[in-house]
Amino acid sequence: MPTVTGEVVRLTVRGTYQGSSVMFGHHFRAKTAGVALSSLATSYAAGVIPLVTAATSAECTWLELMVSSTREGGDETHRAPLPAATIGLLTGDGLPGQNSMLVSVHTGTRGKRYRGRFYVPGVSETSQTGGRIIAPQLTALNALAEGLQTQFTGTGNANWALTVYSPKSPPYVPPPPPKLKEDSFDTLANDCIADSVIVTQRRRRLGVGA
Repeated sequence: MPTVTGEVVRLTVRGTYQGSSVMFGHHFRAKTAGVALSSLATSYAAGVIPLVTAATSAECTWLELMVSSTREGGDETHRAPLPAATIGLLTGDGLPGQNSMLVSVHTGTRGKRYRGRFYVPGVSETSQTGGRIIAPQLTALNALAEGLQTQFTGTGNANWALTVYSPKSPPYVPPPPPKLKEDSFDTLANDCIADSVIVTQRRRRLGVGA
């Protein structure tokens, strides 16, 4: 089905880093009806992907963009392969894949449901000190954040606007009732065994908890 005005879609940037699959993404709101998901991928690839490569390690290879609707009955996922040479530009060894750069997305409204963020992989070892990103990677990361804002907020794009999407909760399913002990009884003992492990009444012992 064609997109409708106000429809929210998710754009995912997928690639590889140090042999592992990586991705990050954003949500966008359709400003007009009938716009194709491919138009968002085209705009993002032209305007934002160059900023992504400038901000990430040369060990990052960006493979494709995926755009999917959050609306029931919306268009199926659109996939847009990126050119083979879409590789990060920052040379030198990259930090392990669990390390990422953070970009926060603000709406001007207070509350967790009104704030977003995305994590960009590919931190160059020489562009950080004491766990903080420094130039030149910090400069490029700021350019990525500012470029995304310029191109997809306000009047930056005619068809799509960057948004913070907070989905509704699934239907509440009450937990099953606890199993109740319906009677009391006692059982005669027939053995007592000593244990060599020192225990504590704080419910902690060697090999259990910390």
